[in-house]
Amino acid sequence: MMRFQALSALSHVHLCSFVNQCSVAHVRKRLMMCNRLCLLLNRTFSDDYFLAAPRKGKQSAYVQALLLRYSRTNTSESTYEQAFQYLDTVVDRQISKASGLLTFDSILLAVLYAQEALYSPHEWGRMLLTALLFFACLVLFDMLYPNWSSPKSFETAEEDFTGSFNICCSRTQHLFLSMLLSVVALVAMMGAEIWHALCK
Repeated sequence: MMRFQALSALSHVHLCSFVNQCSVAHVRKRLMMCNRLCLLLNRTFSDDYFLAAPRKGKQSAYVQALLLRYSRTNTSESTYEQAFQYLDTVVDRQISKASGLLTFDSILLAVLYAQEALYSPHEWGRMLLTALLFFACLVLFDMLYPNWSSPKSFETAEEDFTGSFNICCSRTQHLFLSMLLSVVALVAMMGAEIWHALCK
């Protein structure tokens, strides 16, 4: 009997410990989600950032940090050249992400117009979602628009680097805005699906 009570007490302790660990893990996950949301809001609209890119008055700190990264082992000219190559890689990644987002938006549009029974009573909802996705694609098309700078911007590595940095910041804003519009459209479409399933 004493052994049974001891085992029961031990099991109760382990169960309480497991519940507490689950509660702590749950709280940690919630805190991480809140931190990510706060970071997203901070990077979207704040004194330092606008649409995930640093504001004009804060860009100099990033420029100096990037130049300092390559100035320790290079001359002034080669520092700008290597910094420009780094930004060129970032811009290539942004273009790859934009291509993937365009594909994602096209899939959402195809799904949107395949759901005739869902949106036929509320055609205005489908038109609104279409406008969101169309604007998201239009932002990306503007980002991908090929444009050459003036010949003066190619005279020195410093001017070429500065132009590339401005392009990188501008494309970050385009990409972030398109992503937000796509996420809003996706959430609205999922909400419409859930509402339609619950109202059956």
